[in-house]
Amino acid sequence: MSKEYEPTKGDVVAVRWYDAHIFKGESPGRMDVISWGKVEDAEDLEYLTIVQSEVQNAGEVDVERVMWGQAIPKESILEVKKL
Repeated sequence: MSKEYEPTKGDVVAVRWYDAHIFKGESPGRMDVISWGKVEDAEDLEYLTIVQSEVQNAGEVDVERVMWGQAIPKESILEVKKL
C-alpha cells in the first residue's frame, strides 16, 4: 500500500489495484481496477476490506445491517487515496 497514507476503519477511500483474472484462451494480462468505499478493516495483514454499500435498517425484514463490499489483497494495491 501507499506509504503516504495508511487507511483506518471508517475512512472513505478510492483504491487502485491490479487483478489477474484467469481466462480461457489468450489472457489480457494484468487489469487495473479502481474500487471505492468505506474501510471496514485495515488491520488485516493480507486484505484491505471496504464496504461499497450498506443498509443500516432494512425495515420489515428486521435486518439491522447489510453490507456489500470487497476484500482487496494488500499485495495487489497500487494506491489508496482518502476521499
